Amino acid sequence: MRLRLIVLLPLLCAAATPYTPPSEATVLLKRSADGFRAPRTTGTERVGPHIDASAVAAAIAQARRSGDPRYYGQAQALLGAAWTLPAPAADLRLLRATLRQQRHDFSGAKTDLDAVLAENPRNAQAHLLRATLALVQGEPAAAKADCAALLGQTSLLVTVTCIAAVGGLTGQAATALTAIEQALKQQALAPLNVRLWALTQAAEIAERLGENPRAEAHFRTALATATSAGENDVYLKAAFADFLLQLQRAEEVRSLLADETAFDPLLLRLAIAESGAARQQHTQQLKARFSLAATRGDARHEREQAMAALHLEHDPKTALRLAKENWASQREPADALLLAQAALAARDKTAAQPVADWHKATGIEDVRLQASLAQWHALP
Repeated sequence: MRLRLIVLLPLLCAAATPYTPPSEATVLLKRSADGFRAPRTTGTERVGPHIDASAVAAAIAQARRSGDPRYYGQAQALLGAAWTLPAPAADLRLLRATLRQQRHDFSGAKTDLDAVLAENPRNAQAHLLRATLALVQGEPAAAKADCAALLGQTSLLVTVTCIAAVGGLTGQAATALTAIEQALKQQALAPLNVRLWALTQAAEIAERLGENPRAEAHFRTALATATSAGENDVYLKAAFADFLLQLQRAEEVRSLLADETAFDPLLLRLAIAESGAARQQHTQQLKARFSLAATRGDARHEREQAMAALHLEHDPKTALRLAKENWASQREPADALLLAQAALAARDKTAAQPVADWHKATGIEDVRLQASLAQWHALP
């Protein structure tokens, strides 16, 4: 789910609090005699109210929480004709942009967001999603204006975290981290998904700065917050597992992810932390799942496949090929680090040059990436 996933930033609308019926006799849903019928359209008109945007948003939220890509497919099905219409209603277009981004159709997602903002330049959710898209593609300068547009349009914590996400990639990481920490103190009652996003951003910025105790504190606060709310944040757990693996704390990763084998990104990290028969078994499971995802036509997540090739199958050439394919569309710090590590493992003197150029152009501060690039530069 680190795409983000995957994972990436949450929608502005928080998921509803789970409802517990007062008794077994409580009626939760009545099915009409005709059942659900997809709307009929000519393909040119805007979609009417018969498409339930809240149901689509709920399926997307469930996909993010569970890491199960089938919920994204459900969300697309619920969009019905809006998936192919040239100009659906703005709320549906926002949801379609989210799904397109998840499928790595970044161009289609940006087209939708540009259209929504042309119609309503004050649409905060569209600005946030477009900023997210730019950050995923490694273009923090392009995200800056959209984050600034959130001022006065949404909460302090959302605005600060978005602006700090840009600063964390453009040579202002220390200031960005402090800003998120202060905003978290001021808005301790912000919606759960926003707090988890802010805490995870703070943890990742601190990690890139090499401030490991500070990073771990934010990771653990985020995990405790999610657990107390009954949320299983797959992106957060994957990010924390990567942090622990970087520090060679594999036993803690095994403890963290022991019951999380249903989620591919977490199964991957668990396998990396394991050894012997357990690693072999989980590696075979991952390969089968990657194959099944390809058969279903799911979006390819080359980051996870490259990580598996590099750390589980010890195949640096395949890892490098997949990391290059991933870098062609997705350029977050984790993608940069992966490509640098794969180039180093394959002893390819030219493959990490795009990462080195991006590192210089953005001014990103990342002690892990800097160390890997230094080793890569030293290759004979």
